[in-house]
Amino acid sequence: MLNNTAAADNQRTIVVSQKSMKSTFKQSHEFIFSSQDFTSAEEIILSLLCSRENVINVQSEDNPVGQVNAYLFEPDILVDIFNTDSKNLYALLNDACKNLMKTRSKYETDSNGSKFEHANLFTKCVYDSSGLLLQPSQALYDQLFLSSRGFAEIEQGGFVSVRKNRHAMRLLRILSRFKNDSGLHPLKLESLKTMFGVYDEHGNVLKKSYTQNSQFMNRVVKPAIEILSNNSVLNKRLTLINGQDGNLGYQLLKKGSKVDRIKFLYKWSQPESLSDSRAYEYTKDEAYNRARELMMARRSNRELSLEELYELKACFEIHEKNDFASMIDEEIIQKEETLKKMKDVNEIERSYDFSIFESDLA
Repeated sequence: MLNNTAAADNQRTIVVSQKSMKSTFKQSHEFIFSSQDFTSAEEIILSLLCSRENVINVQSEDNPVGQVNAYLFEPDILVDIFNTDSKNLYALLNDACKNLMKTRSKYETDSNGSKFEHANLFTKCVYDSSGLLLQPSQALYDQLFLSSRGFAEIEQGGFVSVRKNRHAMRLLRILSRFKNDSGLHPLKLESLKTMFGVYDEHGNVLKKSYTQNSQFMNRVVKPAIEILSNNSVLNKRLTLINGQDGNLGYQLLKKGSKVDRIKFLYKWSQPESLSDSRAYEYTKDEAYNRARELMMARRSNRELSLEELYELKACFEIHEKNDFASMIDEEIIQKEETLKKMKDVNEIERSYDFSIFESDLA
């Protein structure tokens, strides 16, 4: 298969075995919040591809754009991740890959006239006895892995464990974008519908039955939250919190008398081994490349997040550059102290006006 596919297009093919599989995958902020409507099988196929690449910060002109690689996932990986017998893989993968190969179209009209854009996510998907070869297009690579706004890191085990409900998979990716204490800011319900493919990115209706808020909440959001909250794999890291109105995992917010936004209520706990280099499961090549990307980001005056500092420290430790790791560790300590002080100051300086309740209680 390799001689007839990626090699023919002068594209490097990397064979992925069960031993080299990672426990997480990353997707750009821009991709996470775009309009999507993938089946569960398509979600898993994309997660396999994303587990092999790092998201590149494109804020700096010095930051290189990596080569678009093709990946061959061996059969044992496919059997494990789809939790099925090998004889079922052909039919399962054929339908999903055929749909992923379809042309995605955009149509726009502005003062300069009309425009259309047609693009494919993959230039080739091939399945045979040696496994599944995924050859992404440049357009998909750019959308998934080039970002000026950060990325989401999703745990593969938890993601695959909710594959019976594709909406739960989609919501998990969204909730994985911000794992700090503040979480996601309130989202407009219409924006959330777009993320779930009810509308395209220009507001055109794709799923008429979900345009009504009640239908969207009852058939998409609530079942997804219930599945995430009852999942034993995710329960170790993700906690969904009851809102003031008793709804698990979210609070609906009004503008005037009309519900127009949603605030997801959740909390991520840090993995026990966040500071352990083994938690990142990088090869030496991957660790070096990721360290280079993060150092380039620092050089462009972008402040690294606490999670990125831990990751950079781990990359140095993988290469036994303990002097570099120690310097990053000092930055981590300083950043943690700064974040704690900021939180304390915010608590002290925040004022609460209880006079607004006087008329209600008089």
